[in-house]
Amino acid sequence: MDGEDQPDQKPASVYGQKRPTWQWVVIYLILAVIIYGLVYYFFLRPFPGVPRY
Repeated sequence: MDGEDQPDQKPASVYGQKRPTWQWVVIYLILAVIIYGLVYYFFLRPFPGVPRY
């Protein structure tokens, strides 16, 4: 018993507590919207004075 792991004890996750799948989906959607907004703002928005074709 000295120094032995108990069989019912789960190892700690690398990233802490495990999140449900729906929370990861929400996190990725929020990040995707933020990244898309930044890319649009800096690269794809029309500049004033430049005609759109």
